[in-house]
Amino acid sequence: MNDLKQEEGRIRSGEASDASMHEATTINFDQPDTLVGERLDGRFLIEKNLADTGADAGGIGLVYLAQDMKLMGRKVVVKILQETALKHPDIVRKFLHEKEALIRLDHPAIVRILDSGTLTDGNPFMVMEFIEGYSLRKTLKTKGKLPLETVAHVIGSITDALAAAHSKQILHRDIKPENIMLTPQEDGFDRVRLIDFGIARVGESKLAPATEISRAIGTVLYIAPEQLIGKLDLTPAADIYASAIVAYEMLTSELPFQPQSIAEMYKLEQDGVKTLPSELRGDLSPEAEGILLSALEFDPEKRPQNARAFGRDLAQALRVEGRKADKSEEDISGLETVPFITPAPTDFKTVTRMSENSVSPKPFWPLKWVVMAVLILAVLAIPVGYMLWNISKPPVVTDQPNPVTSAVQHELSYFLMVQKMRSGKPFEAPFKSSGQETLESGYKFKMVFQPDADGYMYVFNEGKDTQGKTGYYLLFPTPSINNGSTQVTKGQQIETAQNTLNGGKGTEVMWLIWSKEKREDLEAVTKSAVDNRGIVKDENTRLLKGFFDKYRAEKSESTKDTANQSTIVKTKGDTIVHRFELEHR
Repeated sequence: MNDLKQEEGRIRSGEASDASMHEATTINFDQPDTLVGERLDGRFLIEKNLADTGADAGGIGLVYLAQDMKLMGRKVVVKILQETALKHPDIVRKFLHEKEALIRLDHPAIVRILDSGTLTDGNPFMVMEFIEGYSLRKTLKTKGKLPLETVAHVIGSITDALAAAHSKQILHRDIKPENIMLTPQEDGFDRVRLIDFGIARVGESKLAPATEISRAIGTVLYIAPEQLIGKLDLTPAADIYASAIVAYEMLTSELPFQPQSIAEMYKLEQDGVKTLPSELRGDLSPEAEGILLSALEFDPEKRPQNARAFGRDLAQALRVEGRKADKSEEDISGLETVPFITPAPTDFKTVTRMSENSVSPKPFWPLKWVVMAVLILAVLAIPVGYMLWNISKPPVVTDQPNPVTSAVQHELSYFLMVQKMRSGKPFEAPFKSSGQETLESGYKFKMVFQPDADGYMYVFNEGKDTQGKTGYYLLFPTPSINNGSTQVTKGQQIETAQNTLNGGKGTEVMWLIWSKEKREDLEAVTKSAVDNRGIVKDENTRLLKGFFDKYRAEKSESTKDTANQSTIVKTKGDTIVHRFELEHR
């Protein structure tokens, strides 16, 4: 027994004798388990065949768990190209490309290659680091939709790794949950790593010429349309597209496209995403959704071109929403209103000095000075009171015309572009509405408005929370529209982002403000709302409510232009404030 323990110790320390350890120079692919227990390249002790775990499901190689005997038995993964694969140059090329890709790359979110070699029978092998943990696929199967912060962490890590690969002229081409590994960490989120560069495209390869295969390579459900039809001039946009599909699945536990064939997949991608992720995930912000959908554009040139920038922007938008959700589902206007408190007048208190022998405080001021101060204040009060009385008198009505009523008349026209929706999917062509018709709940709409003069435009949606408190949401401007600028020009036709009529029967209150001059108060509210994903918060809610309360009782003059299905608002003055109600059932 002692001899066996000593031998085991020598094996784990890398000191086993050749007699006690068989050196593997060839492999019987008909019986791959016979390699278990043998040492590869004098260093790697084969411990387990990983075929039953789904490793290398593509079938071009055998994958084993092994111990690196030169590094105290550290666990590694050994991948050996199958004998039958040697007859196919394309497969050998893929194997060499994977090896070269891992050699070129040095990134914390990419699995590392540790060694490589060739068996005497000509079968090449590579040794990679062993990753403890589980695949993203397993997480999705057990948890379904993932928290926004988790999605942000995973997608940020993967796109950062892809950016590193793209900078080395390497396209992964097989981004999917199975190729994303998660390792639990004690002090935070799981560590994320990208694996399986088995079909990577390596530019200017030194080990093998570039793959010239005009057929689809990759996993159909996660493949970009240009990759699906076998285009050879792929760009990083293909990996970004696949990453967006993975992000969609993490957010919704669904796939954006569910085809029955490759041909159908291409058609579905061409038609675009029908079920928006926000329809399956209520806490997804419009900004995050917009970033995600931009990466799922059919045309690769319309997608983000930089993986790191795409992942960073999406992760940031998701983290903002995640932090909001963590605040006990705080409503946009649910904060307690802080009243403006006028400080109570300060009382004149007697300041006292205490001596060691004093029993009671003595006045610091002599009595005569106090009396004199009171007399002076009384004398001053007479003219001040007279002045205040004059100010409080009603103004004298003169024959001078009101400057507002004599100002130039301005007008603002607007209409809605409405998209009918059925079961979360659009049907029929969009139609124009003046906003005075009742629409169906679930429909989507954009507001389109046009001023008759240069100026500044602000559009808000007003609503109430479950406690009846008023809150506001910024519809225009947004970062994605007009670059977040409030400035508009004469005759310019401006659209808001698309919005959805939710909640069944109800009324949406809209406020449209046009001003000839920039309004610093509304600029401050707008800037804050843009920074808060359109939500008006805190003191800006009170400021905006106070502003609208001045106009709530007044109705601006508006007429319906039936011929153009629009509404025209007219006013005299340099400011138009128009409130209208959009009914839906």
